[in-house]
Amino acid sequence: MRRFSRLNWLAIAALGGTAFVIERQRRKARDPWPLHEVALQAPDGHTFRAYMRVPSSKGPHPAVLLLHGGRGGAPRRAAVLARSRVATALLAAGYAVFSPSYRRHALMAEEIDDAATAYEYLRNHPQFDPDRLAILGNSHGGTIALNLAPRTSARAVIEYSAVSDIELMVAFMTSNRVRASMPLVREALDDLKRTCGGTCEEVPEMYRGLSPAYRIWGIPCPVFIAHGSHDGLVPVTHAYVLRDALEAAEKNHEIHIFPRATHAFPFQKRTDAGILSKLTIDFLVRNGCSPR
Repeated sequence: MRRFSRLNWLAIAALGGTAFVIERQRRKARDPWPLHEVALQAPDGHTFRAYMRVPSSKGPHPAVLLLHGGRGGAPRRAAVLARSRVATALLAAGYAVFSPSYRRHALMAEEIDDAATAYEYLRNHPQFDPDRLAILGNSHGGTIALNLAPRTSARAVIEYSAVSDIELMVAFMTSNRVRASMPLVREALDDLKRTCGGTCEEVPEMYRGLSPAYRIWGIPCPVFIAHGSHDGLVPVTHAYVLRDALEAAEKNHEIHIFPRATHAFPFQKRTDAGILSKLTIDFLVRNGCSPR
């Protein structure tokens, strides 16, 4: 069999590259809401990226600040969330979406400042209606959303699968020897220890001070809670703890528990993911954040 020459391989590579470019251009043409990258700067000078998609209709638009899950410091997570099924459902309903890449830090420190910077960008941008802004966070982003809400004039705050009680989460992470030995868990516990000035047993009041369930008195807007009953990363107990705290404080809220759903179900091709998107949009409309 005749061996390919270097020229043959270069030709194949060129054709492959051309096909890749053509396909990417086709995808952009099919996407009515192209992704725009924005550079932001927090009050302390820290710079970070955010990703924006805007409806094709005439503005100013209602907008949703989307806060990604996982630890901070990963711009890719923000870009992925801006292109997610949740974001697409919001865009199709007439909402702009804005997903910042907050810095990595132990719970509720500089990362909230980054999220607040992104919210202020939305509030002051001429394309968006400052009276129709909402915050939506998934997992760790949901915890940030709940603690950010008191610093904003948001119409609504929405959390999917969020940690509501840091003490409860620490107990879960350390209840199993294998789980407690995982690098990400050890790293999270070390970060919390540095931020709070001690372990959960030593300074429990500091851990409660970071927990949304102990801070809901400051949330000025309605709260939407969604959680999967089979969440193996953030137990569904967190949703019930938050609900009980909101009820005790007589705060406007609603809760939706999805049977057998796991931690990432809002972004999967599941029937209940579609139901969750509809419930989310209905909640926004009922609470003064409706496309006109």
